[in-house]
Parts: sequence; C-alpha cells; structure tokens
Amino acid sequence: MDGARVAEMTLSERISALKAVSHLDPAQTPQLLRAALLELEHASEELASYRDEIAASSRSGHHHLRSLCALLDQMPLPIFILDRNGAIVRTNRSAGQPFGRRKQQLQGKPFAILVDLPHRPVFRSHLGAVLRGLPRLPLATRLCLDGQAVEADLTLINLVAEEQVAVTVSLPGGDVATARPLPDGRLDVITELTTVLLSDRECNEGWLLRRSAEVLTAAYADLAVIDRDRADGARHRAAVVGDPGELDSIGLLESLPPLETRYSTLLNPIDDELALGRDKSGLPALTLLRAGSAVIVPVGDETGMDGTLTLIRRSDRPGFDTDDLRLAERIGRHLALAVRADRVRRARTSSAHALQASLLPRRLPEVPGCELSSLYTPAGEGELVGGDFYDVFPCRGGWGLVLGDVCGKGDEAAAITAIARNGLRVLAGRTGDPAQLLHEINQALIRHPDTERFVTAIVAHVERVSGGMAVRLASAGHPPALVRGADGVVRQAEGGGLPLGLFDDALYPCHEIKLAYGEALIVYSDGVTEARDEFGHLYGPQRLSTALAAAPGFTADDLIHAVHEDLRRFATKGGGDDTALLVLRVDDEPEF
Repeated sequence: MDGARVAEMTLSERISALKAVSHLDPAQTPQLLRAALLELEHASEELASYRDEIAASSRSGHHHLRSLCALLDQMPLPIFILDRNGAIVRTNRSAGQPFGRRKQQLQGKPFAILVDLPHRPVFRSHLGAVLRGLPRLPLATRLCLDGQAVEADLTLINLVAEEQVAVTVSLPGGDVATARPLPDGRLDVITELTTVLLSDRECNEGWLLRRSAEVLTAAYADLAVIDRDRADGARHRAAVVGDPGELDSIGLLESLPPLETRYSTLLNPIDDELALGRDKSGLPALTLLRAGSAVIVPVGDETGMDGTLTLIRRSDRPGFDTDDLRLAERIGRHLALAVRADRVRRARTSSAHALQASLLPRRLPEVPGCELSSLYTPAGEGELVGGDFYDVFPCRGGWGLVLGDVCGKGDEAAAITAIARNGLRVLAGRTGDPAQLLHEINQALIRHPDTERFVTAIVAHVERVSGGMAVRLASAGHPPALVRGADGVVRQAEGGGLPLGLFDDALYPCHEIKLAYGEALIVYSDGVTEARDEFGHLYGPQRLSTALAAAPGFTADDLIHAVHEDLRRFATKGGGDDTALLVLRVDDEPEF
C-alpha cells in the first residue's frame, strides 16, 4: 500500500473518530474544533506533498542522545517517549506508578490506551500535529488510572533528531505523589529541561550549562549561576544568566569567585549574607543583588561533586521552599550526568579520531608521473571508528592503490581494517597482482577468529608505460572505479567480485585499462553514492559522474573538491555512512 493511501485511511479514521465522540461529551467542543483544524491542515499538507510524489524515508538519529535518555529516569513526573506510531518506546521511573503498572509493561503499547476513550481522537490529532513539525503542544485531557478517568495536563514535545515525541504528564490533585502539580513554574522547568537534555543539537558542555541556566531563569528564578570543575580540576564560573536588563547583577556574579560548597543550602530567610561572597568594596553580594531567597546545591551525584548550582530570587517574589531545594538537587544531579556524558562522548570521539588516523595514510606518497588526492569524512560525530580505508604503496612492478569498506564500525571494524590495509602492504612486496592480493587477504580474514564482518575493496596496480599508465583492477564486491578522460567524459570500469571474508573459494578477476595523459582514476566507498538529501533521495553514481565531469579544474585536487562541495550541498542533513574518495590522475603530456 502506497504512502498516499495510508495517509488517506488514517485521516478518514481520525475524522470518523472525532465525529463519533462529538456527541458523547459536549464540553469537548473546543478541543474537537482544534483537533479538526489540525486534521484539515494535515490534509492540505498531504495533498500538496503527494501531488509531487515526494517520498520521505526515515534515517537513524544522533548516537549520543541514547546516553542522555537515561537522565529521564529520575524526573519527578511521568515522562513517555513515543515513536511515530504513538507507541511507547521509553518511560521514566515515575511513569508506571500512576497507572498501576511497571514501566516494562507500558513499553511497546500505544500511549492512547492510557487516555480516556472519548479523548483519544483529540490526543491522536495533537500527536500528529507535533510529528508534522510543531515543536510543542499542551493538552488538557483525561487519563485512565486503574480504570478511573482523571483530569490531566499533557505536554507533547517534538524530538526532531529521533523522529519521536516526548509526553510529560501532570495529574492535578494529591492522589499520586509523583505526579502532583509543581507550583511557581516547576512544571515548566521540568518540561524545558527535558527538551534541553534531549536536544538534537550537537551540544557541548558550555552550551548545555548556559542553556540550562536560561531555562531556570525563564520562569523560576531571577538569577542562575553554575560553577564547574574543568578537566584539570580547577573550578570556574561556567554560566551566569539573568534578565538582560540586569547587567550590573550579572557582572557582579561573574566577578565573584566560584563556590566550593559541598552541601545543599536553602537561604530563606537569608541567615548568611556572605554565602556568595563580597564585591570589590566589601559589601555582601546578596545584599547588592536584592536577594530575598536562594538555594545552593551541588552539581554532582553520589560518585562525587563537580560543581555548584545557585538560584536566586528577588525579595519582591515568593521565596524558595524545601520543595524547590529538592527540585534543585535533582537538577544538579542531572546536569552532572549530562556533562559527564558529554565528556565521555568527547573522549571517545578523540580516541576514535586518533585510531582512525592510524588506519589512514598521514600523507599520500609521490607517484612518478601522477598526482594523488583523497577525501575522508566520518559519519555522524565520529564516536566510533569508521570502516572506510584507503592506501597507496609501492609494490612489485609499480604502485598499489586500494580503497575498502569494512562492514560496521567500532573496535572490531578497526581491527579488520588494520588486517586488510597492513596485509595488503606486506603482500605487495611479493606480488603486484591485484587478484592475488585480494585472494590472500580473503584467506586471512576467513581464518581470523571471532568475527563475522566482511570487507569490500578495490585494488589497482599502476605501472608507467608509454603514453600514460597501465592499470590492472580487481574488485571484491566494491563499487566500480570511474575514469575521467582529459575531455571531461566519465566512464565506468568493470567491477563485481565477492566481498572478502565470506567464501574461501571466491575468485577476483582482473581487468586492465590504460590511463592516457590527463586522465584520472577515481575509486570511492558506497558512503558517497548512498548519501541522502532531506527527502531521502540517494546521491547515486550518476550524480557522482556529473560532479566529476563538471569539475572546474583538471587536477586531482580539483576533482576531489568538486565532489566534496556537491556532496555538501546535496546531503544537507549529513551522511549516514563514512565517505572515502581517492583520485589518481596521470600528469599532462610532457612538452619537449
């Protein structure tokens, strides 16, 4: 069934459901009208979309968000993560108690089954609107708690990177302790911080701390200060946020030394005027800030303290209480976990980059009569070692050139990459036959224990002859090489063969071509041709050939630059795989 038909059936079902419940509860009329408008907007979007037959395909999200999702478990109100079909894929610890179930029993179930029957169509319409692009929607509805319908406030948040929706639940009334309403902006704080911690932005520690401080000052505190330990252990004032009109207060807080407090403190009333220190004239900082109350809590958990969070309210607002202190303590723990997750991710990324660099040549050699250029771009954020590799090395009778792709990523893929790349270098001292090189690497991978990974590769032997370069090519399940003529015409070489590491009797036929003066040999990984644009369309070999043919220059660097720029313009949301490209171009005919 095509996408248009599915959309039509879904829309029809929702309209029928809205009609059905319109007679059950007249009090829902405003909600039903809003839901009907949402469905009407959706119908218009679907008609425009399918008129042009634009199909969208799903793609994997950012890996580091998986770590941050663990932080939701300690949130003091129920939170659900839904997939595009409305099914629950993750909950926090507070989610199961109000519904009388363990959170494992809720996962995989549609969230709509927790909504009172007459209210389900309105919920589905709001969910559909968020999935179609709205960043957030509040919804006053009714939920079923052990069969009894109770009033509830939901907030639906669009998690763009994961193509999911977060739903926070607030149950007015005191029957369920974990779901009681949070006065004075506490619910807003929890909702906003959930959005920050699940942000699809490629955040860093500084952005995370400042954005969290901005959330805390938006509707909860007048001033927020976060002190943190650097990697070397030295504490510094990492973030100071307040109203933009309070530049004097912000400047004062920035000038004060960071706090070393290790215990939670509620200052209401303020019995320690020097809790934040003195300004340059010796006056208490809290007095100059016109503070009426403050909370100071550690940023850390049971494993240690990494900093301090300070929240300040002016004396013209209700003061902080013990509930605010407990909430701030939770926020301090969450911030510490988020920052540590970011530091671990960055450490892994740094290690992955170092390991990746060891698997690629530091610089390409100088091949007499030729020029070389290469491109390598890791997928995602580089936390895992990629599987693409390339190399150029001397071998019997000429030069060897290889570009390969190991199935998967990570340490095991790196080990297989090392075997393939270094093995080819060693074997090239005995033979320059590409087919023989692939055969012996295939045998080595089959004998390698504890791995089921395979490798695709293309190997070329390049030898200088009269009029240019003689090239012998052998492929092991890899995309075929391309040849760009001096006139700009691009043709495809023969490919084929079976991947390495699967069959011990695999054969790798060899093909011969000749590169005349000014012609170039291009080998690439499937990460190039399988890059996708925002609509899911593949870059493809035809566009690669077009980019090579349209290159404004003729050098190897010109060809690499042309493809790189075209890929960057095409794959606006980043590629899903590593990208490797290697160009060998024969020098222009010498003049005598």
